[in-house]
Amino acid sequence: MKKRSKILVMGVAIATSFSTIAHAGDDHGHEGDFIVGRTGSGQLAVEFDSDKAFELPEVAFIPSDGFGLDDPGFMALDTDEPGEDFFTLAGSAEITVELVSRDADLQVLDDTVFTTLLANPSDQWALPLGNSFDVHPFWFVDDPDFSELGQTNSFSFKLVDLGGTYTDSPTYTADFINVPEPHSLALVLVGAAALIRRRS
Repeated sequence: MKKRSKILVMGVAIATSFSTIAHAGDDHGHEGDFIVGRTGSGQLAVEFDSDKAFELPEVAFIPSDGFGLDDPGFMALDTDEPGEDFFTLAGSAEITVELVSRDADLQVLDDTVFTTLLANPSDQWALPLGNSFDVHPFWFVDDPDFSELGQTNSFSFKLVDLGGTYTDSPTYTADFINVPEPHSLALVLVGAAALIRRRS
C-alpha cells in the first residue's frame, strides 16, 4: 500500500489551501473559481468552465480520510466584460449561494472549522457583502478507504440577491472528480488557533 501524504488537523479543525495545485498553469490564479457577476439586464450570473470537472485530491483528514480541496471558490468579477454581457456587482450587493441539489457524497464545508455550509435544497450561504469578495468553501468526500477514486459528484446551485437589486441567476451545475494525491502535496501541521492558507 502506497504511503499517502497527510493533512493533520489539530484541535478545532482548520484547513489549509491547495490553490497552487488547483491553479497550475492558471495565469490569473482565479480561472478555476466561480466568478460572480451580473448581466446587463440585472440578472446574477456565474462564469466557470462547466465542461471540466473540478479535481478533489486524496487527503488524510482528521476525523476521516477522503477527497477534498478548498477550490473552487466564489470570487466577485473585478472588471466589466461587455462583450460577454457580464458586469461587476454593486458595492452593496447581498449575494447568497443557494443549494439546488448535490450528490450525497459531496459535502460543502466551512474551510476553517469544517461545519456544513450547504446540506439540503434551499439552504443558503451568504457571500461577503460588496463586490470584492473571494471566499472558498472546503469541498469534501468522506471516503476512509479511498474506494471512490475516479467517482464524480455533482453540485447544483443558483445565486440570490437578498437585497433585491438583482434577479436570481440560472441554476448552474459543477462536477467534482476524486483523483489521486498530487505528488507535490506536503505534510502540513495546523494548530487550533492558526489558519495557514496560501492564496495569491
